[in-house]
Amino acid sequence: MNILRNKKGMGLPMVLGITVFVIGLAATLMSYIVFQAKLVQIDIDQTEDYHNAVSDVSAVLNIISREQNLDPLYLRQLETYFNITIENYNENVLIVTSMINENNQVISYMTGSIQEVSTIETIFEFTGTETNFDLSPLVTPENLLSEYIPEYLENTFDFIDTETEFTSFDDIMAYIEALTIEGSTFIEKSESDLTNMSEPYVNSYWYIDEPVNLVHSNKKNYRNLGVADGKILFINGDLDLSKGTTLTGNIVINGNLDLTSGNYNGYSNLQGTFYVNGDVTLPNSLNLGTVERPTFVFATGHIELSNWTDGVGYFLSDSFEGQEGQITIQGGVYSAEKPKLSPRPIESNPDLDESILYDYAIPTQIPIESTGETPPGEVTTTFKFTYPKLN
Repeated sequence: MNILRNKKGMGLPMVLGITVFVIGLAATLMSYIVFQAKLVQIDIDQTEDYHNAVSDVSAVLNIISREQNLDPLYLRQLETYFNITIENYNENVLIVTSMINENNQVISYMTGSIQEVSTIETIFEFTGTETNFDLSPLVTPENLLSEYIPEYLENTFDFIDTETEFTSFDDIMAYIEALTIEGSTFIEKSESDLTNMSEPYVNSYWYIDEPVNLVHSNKKNYRNLGVADGKILFINGDLDLSKGTTLTGNIVINGNLDLTSGNYNGYSNLQGTFYVNGDVTLPNSLNLGTVERPTFVFATGHIELSNWTDGVGYFLSDSFEGQEGQITIQGGVYSAEKPKLSPRPIESNPDLDESILYDYAIPTQIPIESTGETPPGEVTTTFKFTYPKLN
């Protein structure tokens, strides 16, 4: 008000100074808005390119499977039409690639003849560190789950005509959602149905169509989560729990799994089978399973273990990191990329019994590419492929 009362008012230099400042501020804000808009546009373009690449690879895989044609000339024609590449990964597997840009690509693996093999003999009897261990590119979380779910649904709901062909987590979630809508099988629940429990426990066939966050800010009031034997909890989204909590049972998560939130610093417990369409981040001070009930974590993305992890566990993922010195695992680590492991060697678990894999939500047999060592009659001309992924 003093300025208004002053008859002299503001001098010209001050007025010009303020004017320049306002114009400069406006220009800065406008530049920032334009910059953000460009970032959003770039992100959208990249997302569209990614989805286009996935669509192209999926189309090629389905065409080859439908036509059951691996003739080189036919494959070259598909390459030209879809602007993708089809190459030999090895003598029994093809790799189909679509470039997003010079640094990113979408890939998938395919074979024209498969053999059904023992899951334990092919994967779990190894620690993953042996020089003679070779992880088939067809052994993925999606393919393990796709093998198990039809058998589980047939045994659990023998009155329905079960779908048997799945290729991705999204396929499986869409089918479980459809069953939920039809009624008489799964029950649709929400995150609040769990958070309203003092001790969340699922003792029925639940499908939750949203992320679940059980993190509590009060370190004395954290939430565990358990799923009863014989049940599978399906979550169409991320699952987050606090540090120091206990997660048990069989759970399919169409998102990430994170047990590192909150401010509680006690030991965490992870015992069950967890199919994760994303990344898994586990906390310091973690107890895995036991010989009687091992822990299985199958993730399409990255798995990260922290220090002071101990127990019986098996981990299958695209990449794996657990380099801390106090990580002791009995079981195995299987990763598409070379895993970053603790100096402590992984111990094998010779007591894993194939007869109990079904109860652990794991198929006893899995299809992989046939080899020259396969006995006659055990190979079928069935086209099998992996879901396209970013590489």
